[in-house]
Amino acid sequence: MRSDYPIHPAAEIMPRMSVEQLQELADDIKLHGLREPIRLLNGQIIDGRHRLAACNIAKVEPVFVDVADTEVMDPVHYVVSLNVHRRHLKTGQRAMLAARLFAELQFCRDNKTEALQPCRQTIEEWAKQFSISPRYVAYARELLESGNVELIAAVERGEQHLNQAVEESRQVRTDAETVEVMSELRDLKARLAKGGEAFLQIRDRRLYREDFTSFEHFYKSDAEAQGREPWEYEFMMALAEQMRLESKHAVDGTW
Repeated sequence: MRSDYPIHPAAEIMPRMSVEQLQELADDIKLHGLREPIRLLNGQIIDGRHRLAACNIAKVEPVFVDVADTEVMDPVHYVVSLNVHRRHLKTGQRAMLAARLFAELQFCRDNKTEALQPCRQTIEEWAKQFSISPRYVAYARELLESGNVELIAAVERGEQHLNQAVEESRQVRTDAETVEVMSELRDLKARLAKGGEAFLQIRDRRLYREDFTSFEHFYKSDAEAQGREPWEYEFMMALAEQMRLESKHAVDGTW
């Protein structure tokens, strides 16, 4: 009997079993037989890819049944309805599934016309389908948007609580932002130090030989060349003006 059927794309939305879970399923099938057949939709496995793998491990002949198109109006919802409670998924796993489906299923294919149309299912509706609070779906979306691959994978495998993963992702983001701000402050300090040094050089007339007739002339040229922010230039100009007024070297407004 053929058993090398391809996996339907909709079946891939459910998280894969761990090696330990798959072995437990294989042991159960070897002891009690395959309790539930593997479902095929148009020659593809729509439900039961793990049962097929477990049958191969247990050396048990798999049983396949064909599912009619009329029974599967929407493959994704069909897979979710069969698996979300049967798989005993944790709250975090269900929230991650709901968040992914909400993000990815912006368009649905009409089974009759094959035309794509906007999906109208809201976060609240996905949450209800997975028997969780919309708040958990919001947490899952935040975690997905963080891009923290390790934390996302840990929650989807059921190895870490969603709330804990979100807190960790926020801390990682905060630490990264702090490093970025400190780097910007160090860069600003270096820029201002360079501007102050240039001012002292001009005050001591050391840059006249380089054709800079004033601090404003030097710093504006340098700011344009380095692509500095306008406020930096204005800040240094204000500093220069203050020092100009206080300097005993000011003569008729020139240095």
